[in-house]
Amino acid sequence: IVTGRDLASPDEVQRLLDGVPVTDWVIKPNNTTLGETATFRDMLQCVKSDDPNTITFRGHTKGASHPRGSFRMEWARLMWDVCMDAASVEDALSSHITAGPMKSHEPLVKGKRHQWFYAGSFYWFRNAPVFAREWDREEPLRWWSEAWPSSVAEKHEAASLCHDHTAGAAFS
Repeated sequence: IVTGRDLASPDEVQRLLDGVPVTDWVIKPNNTTLGETATFRDMLQCVKSDDPNTITFRGHTKGASHPRGSFRMEWARLMWDVCMDAASVEDALSSHITAGPMKSHEPLVKGKRHQWFYAGSFYWFRNAPVFAREWDREEPLRWWSEAWPSSVAEKHEAASLCHDHTAGAAFS
């Protein structure tokens, strides 16, 4: 929960989720420069596990700062639907560390070392292999949560659940 002017208070948000079994709350001041990066490491800490049977799903809201009916809502729905295909996710994670839709094989930002990313920041990961690596390193950039999987998994360790966007290909 981020706090700040014109935002619901943590109490209001927690009341709205009364009855939902939330075990950890991350509450920080809103940071418009870093966006979701400001809470990302803390949220990963909440799911940290070395259990080989534990997997984590991460999705970005996409519609919080855009009007209803915008293309971003359709984009988010597409990514959600792809990521909720349990059979595909199970198959992908049986041989890969991460899995997500619309994997791009080009850097998210030119000049950065991250050579791939899941467009839109929706993905699954296997906790044990990810948390055995340098998972908590972060770059103070707004797009860090989108690039993060490439900091813990090589290209060949990352499955694409739909549309593997190789260099030069167009999204369709």
